[in-house]
Amino acid sequence: MVVYVVTMYRFAQRYNHSYVSGVYKDKLRALKEAEKEQMSRGGTKYYPEIWEYDLDNEKQRRVLKLGDEVNALTLQERHDWAQKLYE
Repeated sequence: MVVYVVTMYRFAQRYNHSYVSGVYKDKLRALKEAEKEQMSRGGTKYYPEIWEYDLDNEKQRRVLKLGDEVNALTLQERHDWAQKLYE
C-alpha cells in the first residue's frame, strides 16, 4: 500500500511550526490538497512537503520538495477554492 503524507511547514523552515495536513492514497489528490491548504493559510505562510511511503516494501521518496511550487489545481479549481475561502 502506498500513501502520500502532506506536511506543512511555516515559512518553509523545518525548525518552525509544522503539522501533517493529510494522508492520501492518490498522488494527485495529495498535491491538490497541499495546494488548497497552502492557499487557505495565506499562500506564503505555510509550504507543503509531500512524501510517498510504500508501506509494503518499507520504502519512501520525496514527491514535493519543501519550498517548491505546487501547481496541481486547474484554474477553475483554484478559482472555486478561492471563492469558498472568502465566503
